[in-house]
Amino acid sequence: MTFKLIKTGALAAVLLVAPFAAAEAADMRLKAPVYKGVPRSVISYYNWTGLYGGLNVGYGTGTSEWETLWLDVKPKGMTYGVTLGYNWQAGSLVFGIEGDYNLSDMKGSATCAVGLTCQTENTWFATFRGRVGYAFDRFMPYLTGGGAYGNIKTSINSLPPLSSDESKFGYTLGAEG
Repeated sequence: MTFKLIKTGALAAVLLVAPFAAAEAADMRLKAPVYKGVPRSVISYYNWTGLYGGLNVGYGTGTSEWETLWLDVKPKGMTYGVTLGYNWQAGSLVFGIEGDYNLSDMKGSATCAVGLTCQTENTWFATFRGRVGYAFDRFMPYLTGGGAYGNIKTSINSLPPLSSDESKFGYTLGAEG
């Protein structure tokens, strides 16, 4: 009877362990994974297409040539503005348009005659540009170019004071990366 009980106990132990051993054996990998081919193109996971906007702060410098007085005034100062743009992405190429409007505190003055000061001031400016870039996922170097339009004030502190206030058109070129 003792032998029969041990035989039944051993059988019960084997039946309890067998399902776990079988499950473990079924999960074993029989072959290494097989990869077929190489991807034909790089997939950009980040999509640059869409509308965007923002705020900007900057510092500007320039040169104002007073031709009749053979004088150069060097205005400089802070700028504050808003930006709005749209990008289209085709593969890794990104095309876009962008514009901004900025208030400016750029001023400069120089002595233009005995007791007289000539001043140049830029009170606001706006730019509108096209751009083309190449997307490397979340990094996109690009070239940009377009027009610039702004207000230029000039004055001489004479008696009576002389001043001019006019809007001027120019261009802008740049690169970023």
